[in-house]
Amino acid sequence: MRTRRFAALAVVLCLAAVSLAAGPASARKKKRWSTERWKATLSQPKYSGVDVSTHYLEAEDGTQLSLTLHLPQGLPSGARIP
Repeated sequence: MRTRRFAALAVVLCLAAVSLAAGPASARKKKRWSTERWKATLSQPKYSGVDVSTHYLEAEDGTQLSLTLHLPQGLPSGARIP
């Protein structure tokens, strides 16, 4: 008799845990942002164009390396950018 009660209690507890873990349907569904809302959060451009410069380097073993820099036009001297 005791085993049946324990089994029944275990089943009830498992069902309660599953129903609590699932939560209400409204909590599970994530609302998507509209395109307008997403665009409003974007940062605005700071620079109008891009300066491109190509540089050539020679490694210790004589290999020629090419380096092309793309930097914003009007970037102040010493400015740190990602």
